[in-house]
Amino acid sequence: IALGVRPTSDLARKTGLALTASGHIAVSEKFQTSVPTIFAVGDVVAVPDYFSKKIVPSCTWSDAMAQGALLAQYFGQKSIAYAGAYRF
Repeated sequence: IALGVRPTSDLARKTGLALTASGHIAVSEKFQTSVPTIFAVGDVVAVPDYFSKKIVPSCTWSDAMAQGALLAQYFGQKSIAYAGAYRF
């Protein structure tokens, strides 16, 4: 069970990336940050919840794995959008 994730986002803040109120990096559906050449996945990002579509912290191992796989496909020229985090 995840009871809360607090990202270490000091580097992101210093780089000028857009952050959410909780300090997570804001990303597009293809994990692009507010700096077009920087991408982010995993515990440090905020993504849409699959069911509610609200922006939520990504905090599960399975989400990080899915995000990494989709980002790799995107870099490999396959454009697949992330459906959102599954938070039960």
